[in-house]
Amino acid sequence: MRPGPLTLLAALCLSAPTGADEISRLEEIYGPGDLAMVSGLGRLTVGVNGRGRISLCKWPTPGYNDQLTYRTRTRDAPALGVEPGHGILWGIRLDGELVWMNDPRWEVYQHYDAPSNSIMVTEARWPNSSIAVTQRVSVLPLRDVLVTELAVSGLALLPQIYWYANFTPCTRHIPEIPVADSLLDALNDFAAFSDPDEGLVVHFRPEKPSKEDWERAKRLTQDAATPGQWRTFKDGTWIGYRGSQGLRKVHCGSGVVTPSQAVGLLPDTTGRPSSASGQTYSVVEIVPKRESDRYIASVVVGFGKNYQQLKDLLDDVAETDAGESFHEIAQFHRRIIDSTVYPDALGQRALEYSWRAQLTLLAARDVNTGSFVRSPAIQPPLARDWPKHGAWIVHAMDLAGDLDIAEMQLKFYLNNIRTEYARGKPIGSLPASTYTDGMEASPHFIVDDEAVAWLLWALKEHSAFLPDARRDEFLESIWEQVVLCADFLAAWKDSRRGAPLWADDPITFRDPTTRERLFAAKLGLDSAISIADEIGRAPAKLWTDRQRQVDNLVRGIVLDQTNQWPVGGSLPMFLDQLAEMDEQVLDQAVTRRLQALDDLSGYDAAWSFAQAAMLWRGQKDKLEDLKPSAERALENSLTALTGDEAMGLREPLFPDALAAALCIVAIRTIYGFDD
Repeated sequence: MRPGPLTLLAALCLSAPTGADEISRLEEIYGPGDLAMVSGLGRLTVGVNGRGRISLCKWPTPGYNDQLTYRTRTRDAPALGVEPGHGILWGIRLDGELVWMNDPRWEVYQHYDAPSNSIMVTEARWPNSSIAVTQRVSVLPLRDVLVTELAVSGLALLPQIYWYANFTPCTRHIPEIPVADSLLDALNDFAAFSDPDEGLVVHFRPEKPSKEDWERAKRLTQDAATPGQWRTFKDGTWIGYRGSQGLRKVHCGSGVVTPSQAVGLLPDTTGRPSSASGQTYSVVEIVPKRESDRYIASVVVGFGKNYQQLKDLLDDVAETDAGESFHEIAQFHRRIIDSTVYPDALGQRALEYSWRAQLTLLAARDVNTGSFVRSPAIQPPLARDWPKHGAWIVHAMDLAGDLDIAEMQLKFYLNNIRTEYARGKPIGSLPASTYTDGMEASPHFIVDDEAVAWLLWALKEHSAFLPDARRDEFLESIWEQVVLCADFLAAWKDSRRGAPLWADDPITFRDPTTRERLFAAKLGLDSAISIADEIGRAPAKLWTDRQRQVDNLVRGIVLDQTNQWPVGGSLPMFLDQLAEMDEQVLDQAVTRRLQALDDLSGYDAAWSFAQAAMLWRGQKDKLEDLKPSAERALENSLTALTGDEAMGLREPLFPDALAAALCIVAIRTIYGFDD
């Protein structure tokens, strides 16, 4: 029998990850997140923290590698325990005092330049003065170039402006250790040097530096080698930057210093080459230009495989000032937004939040593989692709009409299905998480049976969006992988009790509850059997026997003595074949989720609203009742109030692709785009 319309729905809503608790536990282990905004379109990806310090730099993809030294410690410490010399910072002399953008005395407000782009803006005002600065940071479309600008107003005289960068070029990511590029900074980096003739400062690391490479770099530093000698190192990660109006003074150093100490090491004269090896940093003085009542300085950073590629990239944008670059970025992002059809009935604010969700997802996607990370963040280490989360992103893309993007992501997962047995890697299973190139990121002993179930559900749901002829072709093309996954899911059980075998939650590293995993097993088996029915194939007896067993286990674990959902349960609904669906109780569940929205934020708000929409999926009269809550739900999912509540100012929340996907799922479901 084909599952009823609520069969997959119930398992879908009951099997979702908990999100906020997961991230909180990860922060306890790896350090708190310090990322407020992010910019990127699937290649170079850059982010800033809540004070404007650049705290994230990923290249060549949003999944890897981390190219900065940046490490938080605890939420109990000032600046989350980040060392003063970490990340990238603008500095300015005010009344003789050197002040950096992360100085807590600045009164800061952050936002994106417009709802339709990902230009990150930090506005800061110096207390008890008319001095104000505006920092803009973003990534050029289709090129691995970062543009950052500082505009200063309220000063009568030309200010001294500095730019400090602690790049840590990284050339590797290690299987099953997703924190290697960020927590092992001492094993990354290599050298930095200035090239006065080209107006460049370069940080680089060869792909696999040998002992001879390290010794050579040390000698070149000691001998004050020419830039030409540094340029001959082999391919790897090469990061270089130029400043507006040139770079007046440059210092490349190594070791641990504060940005202010680095400025103190700047030479007295201009045009002198500088170099360092080991754990390096660089600092430059930039002469700003005056525009009206503001002084403006900018830096353009390029990323390449070698010196020549890096130089060519920066030469291509040399004649473009920062203002023109930001205009190009805004126009490109706007074209992406305009190419997407949104519901006409969506209010303006809700529409703008929907744009933000779309851009958040694009910043999390590897354009080469189609893989999505939960977030580009290094702390906690969320720059990985979890299939159990990715199923929601696939569904969001399907609902939005981006079928090619959804299918590319599904193919990424299908290619990761294990076809040969190895210890801790059963045939038909999936890695709990991967880097965006498919390399396993989670330890292999984490067997995530829920990942397989969610993939089967995503495949079935995706096929429903395809034209009839294309649907059969697609399902036939994936049938062998479906068999592998369903066989694994059906066999992965305790022979004595019938419950799923041991597993481990891919984020918390704890055993998920039997209840959650039973729902996942039901979800996956229902999906596999439905796919078989769709293309006229007989589902394996192993699948149907296990499906009946899971149904009976669910009845025994969840339903009350009257075979009904317990009213006080976490979600009072169930698979329609197993119990009568009490419409009043279901409506109460939706009402509770709407009432909770005011107290929720981020993922929790997005998940609550998406649940409400999915529970009423297909019931147009009831979905109509959700529309007045759309703006509030999206607002709480993607932003938070800041400062004086009466002013109503909101700032972006930690970029989370899963929360963004849930926002899209909710809006598209409510406004009828899931037909």
